[in-house]
Amino acid sequence: MLPIIVHPPSRFSSSPPSPSSPARSITPEKRDAEQPVLADSSASALTETDKACDSAKASSRRHPEFYIQDEMKVMEVGGCLFRVHRYILEQESEYMRQLFVKDGESGSSDDAAIILADVTRQEFECLLRFLYHRTPDAHSSSPVGDLLALLSVATRLSYPKIRAHAIARLDACAPPLDPIERIILAEKHGIEQWLLPAYVAVCQRCHPLEDAEAEVLGVQTATRIARVRERILGEFIAGLQRMLRQEDVGADAPKMDDARVVRAVRDVFGL
Repeated sequence: MLPIIVHPPSRFSSSPPSPSSPARSITPEKRDAEQPVLADSSASALTETDKACDSAKASSRRHPEFYIQDEMKVMEVGGCLFRVHRYILEQESEYMRQLFVKDGESGSSDDAAIILADVTRQEFECLLRFLYHRTPDAHSSSPVGDLLALLSVATRLSYPKIRAHAIARLDACAPPLDPIERIILAEKHGIEQWLLPAYVAVCQRCHPLEDAEAEVLGVQTATRIARVRERILGEFIAGLQRMLRQEDVGADAPKMDDARVVRAVRDVFGL
Protein backbone atom coordinates (compact mmCIF):
# COMPACT_ATOMS: atom_id res chain seq x y z
CA MET A 1 0.00 0.00 0.00
CA LEU A 2 1.29 3.41 -0.85
CA PRO A 3 1.85 5.88 2.09
CA ILE A 4 -0.58 8.86 2.52
CA ILE A 5 1.21 12.17 2.66
CA VAL A 6 -0.70 15.02 4.49
CA HIS A 7 0.41 18.54 3.69
CA PRO A 8 -0.14 21.21 6.46
CA PRO A 9 -2.57 23.88 5.48
CA SER A 10 -0.99 26.97 4.02
CA ARG A 11 -1.30 30.14 6.11
CA PHE A 12 -2.68 31.80 3.03
CA SER A 13 -5.28 29.13 2.51
CA SER A 14 -8.92 30.14 2.81
CA SER A 15 -9.89 26.80 4.37
CA PRO A 16 -10.03 26.64 8.17
CA PRO A 17 -7.30 24.72 9.98
CA SER A 18 -7.83 21.24 11.30
CA PRO A 19 -9.33 21.07 14.78
CA SER A 20 -6.30 19.15 15.92
CA SER A 21 -3.97 21.91 14.73
CA PRO A 22 -3.29 24.86 17.07
CA ALA A 23 -4.77 28.23 16.03
CA ARG A 24 -2.37 30.60 14.37
CA SER A 25 -2.42 34.39 14.53
CA ILE A 26 -2.12 35.97 11.16
CA THR A 27 0.04 39.12 11.35
CA PRO A 28 0.17 41.66 8.54
CA GLU A 29 3.32 41.83 6.58
CA LYS A 30 5.65 44.52 7.91
CA ARG A 31 6.46 47.45 5.64
CA ASP A 32 10.08 48.05 4.93
CA ALA A 33 11.23 50.80 7.37
CA GLU A 34 13.37 52.32 4.66
CA GLN A 35 10.38 53.02 2.45
CA PRO A 36 8.45 55.98 4.01
CA VAL A 37 4.87 56.66 3.10
CA LEU A 38 4.68 59.67 0.83
CA ALA A 39 1.88 62.15 1.54
CA ASP A 40 -0.12 63.58 -1.25
CA SER A 41 1.27 67.15 -1.31
CA SER A 42 -1.54 68.50 -3.44
CA ALA A 43 -4.18 67.18 -1.03
CA SER A 44 -2.32 68.65 1.96
CA ALA A 45 -2.10 72.06 0.30
CA LEU A 46 -5.78 71.92 -0.51
CA THR A 47 -6.62 71.14 3.12
CA GLU A 48 -4.61 74.12 4.39
CA THR A 49 -6.31 76.40 1.86
CA ASP A 50 -9.72 75.17 2.98
CA LYS A 51 -8.82 75.83 6.61
CA ALA A 52 -7.67 79.38 5.78
CA CYS A 53 -10.86 80.06 3.87
CA ASP A 54 -13.00 78.73 6.72
CA SER A 55 -11.10 80.90 9.22
CA ALA A 56 -11.54 84.00 7.06
CA LYS A 57 -15.26 83.32 6.69
CA ALA A 58 -15.62 82.86 10.47
CA SER A 59 -13.75 86.10 11.19
CA SER A 60 -15.92 88.06 8.79
CA ARG A 61 -19.03 86.88 10.64
CA ARG A 62 -17.76 87.84 14.12
CA HIS A 63 -19.27 90.93 15.72
CA PRO A 64 -16.52 93.55 16.28
CA GLU A 65 -17.65 94.27 19.85
CA PHE A 66 -19.66 91.33 21.16
CA TYR A 67 -17.67 88.32 19.94
CA ILE A 68 -15.84 87.91 23.24
CA GLN A 69 -12.67 85.84 23.58
CA ASP A 70 -13.19 84.39 27.06
CA GLU A 71 -9.52 83.77 27.84
CA MET A 72 -8.29 83.96 31.43
CA LYS A 73 -5.04 85.64 32.45
CA VAL A 74 -3.09 85.27 35.69
CA MET A 75 -1.68 88.57 36.94
CA GLU A 76 0.67 89.05 39.90
CA VAL A 77 0.31 92.33 41.77
CA GLY A 78 1.96 93.02 45.10
CA GLY A 79 2.78 89.33 45.55
CA CYS A 80 -0.87 88.30 45.07
CA LEU A 81 -2.19 86.30 42.09
CA PHE A 82 -5.34 87.38 40.25
CA ARG A 83 -7.04 85.25 37.57
CA VAL A 84 -9.29 87.45 35.47
CA HIS A 85 -10.75 87.67 31.99
CA ARG A 86 -8.38 89.01 29.35
CA TYR A 87 -11.28 90.69 27.56
CA ILE A 88 -12.22 92.64 30.69
CA LEU A 89 -8.66 93.90 31.20
CA GLU A 90 -7.93 94.94 27.63
CA GLN A 91 -11.36 96.27 26.63
CA GLU A 92 -10.65 99.89 27.62
CA SER A 93 -6.84 99.94 27.71
CA GLU A 94 -4.51 100.07 24.73
CA TYR A 95 -1.61 99.47 27.12
CA MET A 96 -3.06 96.15 28.30
CA ARG A 97 -3.82 95.03 24.73
CA GLN A 98 -0.22 95.63 23.72
CA LEU A 99 1.03 93.93 26.90
CA PHE A 100 -0.88 90.71 26.16
CA VAL A 101 0.30 90.67 22.54
CA LYS A 102 3.92 91.22 23.58
CA ASP A 103 3.91 88.60 26.36
CA GLY A 104 2.27 85.93 24.20
CA GLU A 105 1.58 82.85 26.32
CA SER A 106 2.45 84.56 29.60
CA GLY A 107 -0.37 84.65 32.12
CA SER A 108 -1.63 81.18 31.24
CA SER A 109 -0.79 79.72 34.67
CA ASP A 110 0.32 80.67 38.19
CA ASP A 111 3.95 79.90 37.30
CA ALA A 112 3.76 82.10 34.20
CA ALA A 113 1.89 85.03 35.76
CA ILE A 114 2.26 88.52 34.26
CA ILE A 115 3.80 90.81 36.89
CA LEU A 116 2.55 94.41 37.19
CA ALA A 117 5.41 95.90 39.18
CA ASP A 118 4.27 99.53 39.36
CA VAL A 119 0.74 98.84 40.65
CA THR A 120 -0.28 98.16 44.25
CA ARG A 121 -2.65 95.41 45.28
CA GLN A 122 -5.24 97.94 46.50
CA GLU A 123 -5.10 99.83 43.20
CA PHE A 124 -5.60 96.64 41.15
CA GLU A 125 -8.48 95.54 43.37
CA CYS A 126 -10.19 98.91 42.83
CA LEU A 127 -9.63 98.61 39.09
CA LEU A 128 -11.14 95.11 38.95
CA ARG A 129 -14.14 96.16 41.04
CA PHE A 130 -14.80 98.96 38.60
CA LEU A 131 -14.28 96.78 35.51
CA TYR A 132 -16.56 94.03 36.80
CA HIS A 133 -19.06 95.99 38.91
CA ARG A 134 -18.61 99.64 37.80
CA THR A 135 -17.79 100.77 41.32
CA PRO A 136 -14.31 101.02 42.87
CA ASP A 137 -15.51 101.39 46.46
CA ALA A 138 -18.10 98.67 47.09
CA HIS A 139 -18.63 98.38 50.87
CA SER A 140 -15.52 100.51 51.45
CA SER A 141 -14.90 102.58 54.55
CA SER A 142 -12.73 104.96 52.50
CA PRO A 143 -14.45 105.81 49.20
CA VAL A 144 -12.17 108.80 48.57
CA GLY A 145 -9.11 106.62 49.10
CA ASP A 146 -10.46 104.05 46.64
CA LEU A 147 -11.15 106.79 44.08
CA LEU A 148 -7.57 108.02 44.46
CA ALA A 149 -6.33 104.45 43.98
CA LEU A 150 -8.52 104.10 40.88
CA LEU A 151 -7.18 107.39 39.50
CA SER A 152 -3.60 106.21 40.03
CA VAL A 153 -3.98 102.80 38.38
CA ALA A 154 -6.14 104.11 35.53
CA THR A 155 -3.48 106.71 34.73
CA ARG A 156 -0.61 104.22 34.94
CA LEU A 157 -2.29 101.45 32.87
CA SER A 158 -3.93 103.82 30.37
CA TYR A 159 -7.66 103.53 31.07
CA PRO A 160 -8.74 107.03 29.89
CA LYS A 161 -12.49 106.59 30.51
CA ILE A 162 -11.96 105.23 34.02
CA ARG A 163 -9.48 108.02 34.75
CA ALA A 164 -12.05 110.63 33.66
CA HIS A 165 -14.67 108.97 35.88
CA ALA A 166 -12.37 109.05 38.92
CA ILE A 167 -11.53 112.72 38.35
CA ALA A 168 -15.22 113.65 38.05
CA ARG A 169 -16.08 111.75 41.24
CA LEU A 170 -13.22 113.43 43.13
CA ASP A 171 -14.37 116.84 41.86
CA ALA A 172 -17.79 116.16 43.36
CA CYS A 173 -16.48 115.07 46.77
CA ALA A 174 -17.91 116.82 49.81
CA PRO A 175 -15.96 118.23 51.54
CA PRO A 176 -13.67 118.98 48.60
CA LEU A 177 -10.07 117.87 48.53
CA ASP A 178 -7.57 120.19 50.20
CA PRO A 179 -5.90 122.57 47.67
CA ILE A 180 -2.43 121.31 48.59
CA GLU A 181 -3.52 117.71 47.93
CA ARG A 182 -5.10 118.73 44.64
CA ILE A 183 -1.85 120.34 43.52
CA ILE A 184 0.13 117.22 44.40
CA LEU A 185 -2.35 114.93 42.61
CA ALA A 186 -2.58 117.23 39.60
CA GLU A 187 1.20 117.33 39.16
CA LYS A 188 1.55 113.57 39.73
CA HIS A 189 -1.24 112.45 37.39
CA GLY A 190 -1.24 115.31 34.89
CA ILE A 191 -4.63 116.82 35.78
CA GLU A 192 -4.07 120.30 34.38
CA GLN A 193 -7.61 121.56 35.08
CA TRP A 194 -6.98 121.24 38.83
CA LEU A 195 -3.85 123.38 38.95
CA LEU A 196 -5.12 126.92 38.45
CA PRO A 197 -7.99 126.85 40.98
CA ALA A 198 -5.80 125.03 43.53
CA TYR A 199 -2.95 127.55 43.15
CA VAL A 200 -5.43 130.43 43.51
CA ALA A 201 -6.95 128.91 46.66
CA VAL A 202 -3.53 128.50 48.31
CA CYS A 203 -2.43 132.01 47.35
CA GLN A 204 -5.61 133.51 48.81
CA ARG A 205 -5.16 131.86 52.20
CA CYS A 206 -4.59 134.09 55.20
CA HIS A 207 -1.61 132.03 56.34
CA PRO A 208 1.50 131.11 54.33
CA LEU A 209 2.66 127.58 53.52
CA GLU A 210 3.56 125.35 56.43
CA ASP A 211 6.98 123.67 56.41
CA ALA A 212 5.43 120.25 55.74
CA GLU A 213 3.37 121.65 52.85
CA ALA A 214 6.39 123.30 51.27
CA GLU A 215 8.31 120.04 51.57
CA VAL A 216 5.70 117.92 49.74
CA LEU A 217 5.11 120.60 47.09
CA GLY A 218 8.77 120.92 46.27
CA VAL A 219 11.05 123.94 46.13
CA GLN A 220 9.91 125.27 42.75
CA THR A 221 6.16 125.16 43.44
CA ALA A 222 6.54 126.51 46.98
CA THR A 223 8.74 129.37 45.74
CA ARG A 224 6.25 130.33 43.02
CA ILE A 225 3.35 130.34 45.48
CA ALA A 226 5.33 132.62 47.78
CA ARG A 227 6.10 134.90 44.82
CA VAL A 228 2.41 135.18 43.89
CA ARG A 229 1.42 135.96 47.48
CA GLU A 230 4.16 138.56 47.72
CA ARG A 231 3.04 140.23 44.50
CA ILE A 232 -0.60 140.33 45.61
CA LEU A 233 0.36 141.75 48.99
CA GLY A 234 2.55 144.38 47.33
CA GLU A 235 -0.28 145.47 45.04
CA PHE A 236 -2.67 145.65 48.00
CA ILE A 237 -0.27 147.79 50.04
CA ALA A 238 0.36 150.07 47.07
CA GLY A 239 -3.40 150.57 46.63
CA LEU A 240 -3.83 151.24 50.31
CA GLN A 241 -1.07 153.86 50.23
CA ARG A 242 -2.70 155.60 47.27
CA MET A 243 -6.02 155.69 49.15
CA LEU A 244 -4.38 157.26 52.20
CA ARG A 245 -2.81 160.06 50.22
CA GLN A 246 -4.56 163.40 50.39
CA GLU A 247 -5.38 163.41 46.70
CA ASP A 248 -6.94 159.90 46.76
CA VAL A 249 -9.10 160.33 49.85
CA GLY A 250 -12.25 159.46 47.93
CA ALA A 251 -10.85 156.29 46.32
CA ASP A 252 -12.27 152.89 47.14
CA ALA A 253 -10.30 150.62 49.43
CA PRO A 254 -8.21 148.04 47.51
CA LYS A 255 -9.65 144.54 47.32
CA MET A 256 -8.01 141.14 47.04
CA ASP A 257 -10.31 140.14 44.16
CA ASP A 258 -10.13 136.75 42.41
CA ALA A 259 -9.28 138.23 39.00
CA ARG A 260 -6.15 139.88 40.40
CA VAL A 261 -4.99 136.60 41.97
CA VAL A 262 -5.73 134.59 38.82
CA ARG A 263 -3.67 137.00 36.71
CA ALA A 264 -0.74 136.75 39.12
CA VAL A 265 -0.90 132.93 39.20
CA ARG A 266 -1.04 132.67 35.42
CA ASP A 267 1.91 135.00 35.10
CA VAL A 268 4.14 133.35 37.70
CA PHE A 269 3.29 129.71 36.84
CA GLY A 270 3.08 130.29 33.09
CA LEU A 271 -0.43 128.89 32.77
